[in-house]
Amino acid sequence: VLLIAVIQFVMRLVNLGTNQIALLMEHQGADVVKLSCFDIGDFKLHFLKEQKMETKYFIEGIILEFSAAVLSLVEHVFLVYIFGKLLKPMTQGLPYDGTVSKTLRAFGVGYILMGVAENVISYFQTARASHMLKEFKRIFLPVTLTDTEVQFSINVGFLFIGVMIFLFSFVFRYGEDLQVQADETL
Repeated sequence: VLLIAVIQFVMRLVNLGTNQIALLMEHQGADVVKLSCFDIGDFKLHFLKEQKMETKYFIEGIILEFSAAVLSLVEHVFLVYIFGKLLKPMTQGLPYDGTVSKTLRAFGVGYILMGVAENVISYFQTARASHMLKEFKRIFLPVTLTDTEVQFSINVGFLFIGVMIFLFSFVFRYGEDLQVQADETL
């Protein structure tokens, strides 16, 4: 999983570097960047003829894409780390050694925070896409195109799973308490 995450991160950086940073370097010091296509999150817009975009706005897009790549890498590293901590006592035959419930609690909280971060980045990408589409409407088709719409949706999957893992940690906590009582009884 870690190797796949690193490969995915490197591929996203290479894609970002070859497409957008190379284009920025071509127009170094300029107020505008000339584009024939542009990435907005998961979408790629192709233009009929070369268009100009403010360099500041172009750099904001690079920062958003880079932050999404870094967040994805951090998520995968966190998951590998937590699973390692969870499996270590279990492989030693001690599933209720006192650390599993704390690790599950940290995993749940971390998963919730990842969900919040994913939604924040998604919001900024959606807001940026919406702004871009409004600009395209104004520039290209002010009469023909009546409205552009980009909808932002909150991904509650991360939040739901995080809460479930957090609550599941209390089950393990109860098991740890029972294990302590059983050990004291013997």
